[in-house]
Amino acid sequence: MLSMFGLKESISRSIIETKDTYTQVIKHFKHLLYLGIPAVILMVLTEPLLIATTGLSLNERNTEALQDALPDIILGALVFMLLQLSYGFKAARAWHLLWLKGASSLQDYHLLKWTKEEMRFLGTSLLYTLVVFLVAVIAVVLAMSLATLITMGLSVVVSFMPEAMAAIFILIFMFTAMAVVFFAILIFGIRRVFILPAKAVGKPIKMKESRQLSKGHIKPILSTFLLSLGPIWIISQVIQSFSDNLASNIASGALNSVNYFIGFTISMLSVFIISRYYQLIIEENE
Repeated sequence: MLSMFGLKESISRSIIETKDTYTQVIKHFKHLLYLGIPAVILMVLTEPLLIATTGLSLNERNTEALQDALPDIILGALVFMLLQLSYGFKAARAWHLLWLKGASSLQDYHLLKWTKEEMRFLGTSLLYTLVVFLVAVIAVVLAMSLATLITMGLSVVVSFMPEAMAAIFILIFMFTAMAVVFFAILIFGIRRVFILPAKAVGKPIKMKESRQLSKGHIKPILSTFLLSLGPIWIISQVIQSFSDNLASNIASGALNSVNYFIGFTISMLSVFIISRYYQLIIEENE
């Protein structure tokens, strides 16, 4: 059955690529960490700096105080988010170059100074992020509206079921709808993501060309992402749930720091997967 849909080959290939992903990231971890130090620092300091500038904790219980400080919190969060994104994309370009051209391509890399090439890569990255974000928002809104209409239509059927069974039925339906939307957005992003490594190595392509490059490779790429990042993401969610329920700010902060490290690791793995498949596809097409 797996062979019929080509899944067996995709899973086998993605398992090999997942092993290689972890091996290469572990091997070059110190170098990767160095390249992304500004992004890591900004990631760790965002919440403390927001607290310092607004005088409030993000877990503040005082509703009136939160409402008064909300404009400052939103502005501060946007500024820090843009800084994180900017230096995160700066690091991503360096990681792409490391995987695709080797360490020699990073001899002139500077942690804080920006080159014209890095600014151009930042522009492409922000455009890609904006496009995927807007499509995701539209997809979620449409899916929720459609799910609401379908749920209303199914209310007649559900009314004949026992209450517990009806609740399970609706839960399964909503979960399936969310899963479909999630994978649709993920595939949309994957099909256009090759504009990033192409831009990093100085061979820019359009999103349409990225879609053409990704044809026939979506299954193994998607499988590699899920196998490589899925377990780590689950661990981060477990840590976050513990952190949210801790009364101690010190313990909660320590767990948040672990989650920042996990998020950084996920970023490194993601860039390697994208670079790896971009390189393999380019070599196949030559």
